[in-house]
Amino acid sequence: MKRFSLFVCLLFVLTSGLRAAEGDVIKVVFDGSTATVDIPSTASVTSTINGGYVTLRSTTTAEEYVYDIYGTTTNGGLTITGNYKLTLQLNGVSITSGKGAAIDVECGKRIAVVLVDGTTSTLVDYASGSQKAAFYTTGHPEFSGSGTLNVTGNVKHAICAKEYLQIKKTVGTINVLSAVSDGIHCGKGKVNNDNNYFLMNGGTLNISNVGSDCIDSDDYGTVLIKGGTLNLTVSADDADGIKADSLLQIYDGTINIDVTGQCSEGIKSNWHAYIPGGDITINVSGNGSKGIKGNVPSSSTTVTNGGSVTFSDSANVTIIASGKSVVEGTDETKCMGLSVDADLTHKGGTVYILAKGGESYTYNVKGNETTTTGFTAEYEGSSAVSALQAAKTGGIETVYSVSGVRQNQLRQGINVVRRADGTVVKKYVK
Repeated sequence: MKRFSLFVCLLFVLTSGLRAAEGDVIKVVFDGSTATVDIPSTASVTSTINGGYVTLRSTTTAEEYVYDIYGTTTNGGLTITGNYKLTLQLNGVSITSGKGAAIDVECGKRIAVVLVDGTTSTLVDYASGSQKAAFYTTGHPEFSGSGTLNVTGNVKHAICAKEYLQIKKTVGTINVLSAVSDGIHCGKGKVNNDNNYFLMNGGTLNISNVGSDCIDSDDYGTVLIKGGTLNLTVSADDADGIKADSLLQIYDGTINIDVTGQCSEGIKSNWHAYIPGGDITINVSGNGSKGIKGNVPSSSTTVTNGGSVTFSDSANVTIIASGKSVVEGTDETKCMGLSVDADLTHKGGTVYILAKGGESYTYNVKGNETTTTGFTAEYEGSSAVSALQAAKTGGIETVYSVSGVRQNQLRQGINVVRRADGTVVKKYVK
């Protein structure tokens, strides 16, 4: 896992110093069922126009072209091919495709996507197509600009990058209105690839009505959140709000996640979740679902020895779990605020977990647990302490905390039990 240290060190090198292009500008204007393209004579770009469908082919390997996109079409699309980085300026364009992706950039390089200030762009793909996303890139898109982008994925993902995807500080708002699969998907289909990551530095990202994960950094992919606002709704079953196939790091930003799907998670890391900052609020009402999951995959070719969660520094985390368990045969999947397959470490910041309704749980740790002042788990119900989960030991009924730890093993400040009216029934203090 030393590769992750290298990844963190190099990430800033990889993503700093990138600026908007100043090369030739290719202008594309959609107008209903037609489109026009203006290509400077100095640009090594050719075009094909078929009604509202535009294909641009670049042969440059030295100059970064700017593709400036305008207009509206309800039966069109844009495809760009080439072997060099480019800038794609979405200048209030609205594209609804009747064939495939709304925008397909097949360059395999860095794609600077500019949401032009004061504009709103909309991308919708074809519902009967075979494309991977409404906005698809084989390279690595970097979003900037204070405009707004609305995306709908009618076949699979809304936005998909084969490698990394970055949202810069200057971004205005990106709305994933719906997607059949993931809202945002990063991943090349290859394991052990350092270029698979989701990086958010600022802006506002709203994702809802998706059939799978809101954000999926797949194939050994990492997640790094350093700022911005994320509003995520996990309404599908067996889905995640933020999923890292390996390392997950949250340093800053505001994250609001609503988990309504069954057996889903608000945040899941398949290796280590490190959360030293950020204001995180997760509401879990889906039966059998979790707020944060430190996961050890049952079978994985990419990550081993995972499942740990660490809170520290200025992290401010609130998780409210109110769902019920899901029982299939003899297997029970509990609704829980925090589930850690390995070690839980709390070194700073504030973590508050509330289990409501009498059938949800606060947290469970399978490995070692180290918690300090500022880590609090509470149970809220309408009845007394006797309603807590209990077990028979030697003929004597022993009341357990919601986390499954016996009363005499509980740490100070953890597992306050209170009624729905807010009155404290019992504080378990070791």
